[in-house]
Amino acid sequence: RHGKIETRRTVVLALVFLAALLSFILTYSRGGAVAFMASILFLIILKKDRLLLLVLVGSVVMIPLAIAKTPLEWALSRPNPLAFLYDSSRLLHWQTALNMIKAHPLLGVGINNFPVNYALYKTAGDTFGVWYAHNAYLQLTAETGIIGFCFFLALLGQVFTRGWQALAMLRENRQSEVIALGFLASWVGYLTIGFWESHLQYSDMAVIFWLMAALVTRLKTLALQTNP
Repeated sequence: RHGKIETRRTVVLALVFLAALLSFILTYSRGGAVAFMASILFLIILKKDRLLLLVLVGSVVMIPLAIAKTPLEWALSRPNPLAFLYDSSRLLHWQTALNMIKAHPLLGVGINNFPVNYALYKTAGDTFGVWYAHNAYLQLTAETGIIGFCFFLALLGQVFTRGWQALAMLRENRQSEVIALGFLASWVGYLTIGFWESHLQYSDMAVIFWLMAALVTRLKTLALQTNP
């Protein structure tokens, strides 16, 4: 009976995973695809699991094949992989962010002031008006300066340290270890997509950042309760 329950659970989880993967593919998000693969790679490095490696390789092969014809034709028309991941418009946004950082390296232009100051720092040929950086870390540095970005890195370091410590303490508890791995892998994916989107600057997406940070940090408390 226990074997049947485990089989059903595996089937249900597999269906949920496939449904989530299909929904993810239909977003046509390049940053999302790389973030998903980064999460899987993170799990592979930690667990050295061949099944996860197969999932990663399968994702690399299947995601392009599953994309509708028009986006796929667009992707194949890119001259190189870098042009597929980053189009020319985003390069303009990044250059504007770098210009702000060069002008205000320590304290930046002020929180939420990137769009307001975009026109003042954009390069020649950039036709965008009020815009955002399409890169959470460049925009954060442009708005809060190197000092603010260092505080942000310190926060990330603290969260990862607590999560890593919790994971080490939960090795003997399979269920708790899986939960910890899931939280940490999700955190890695969320941070990865920040290289494509300014998600830390949107209130709805920033809430997810702080929620995930709290969950990863809370793992240590779970570990202490599991292994008093």
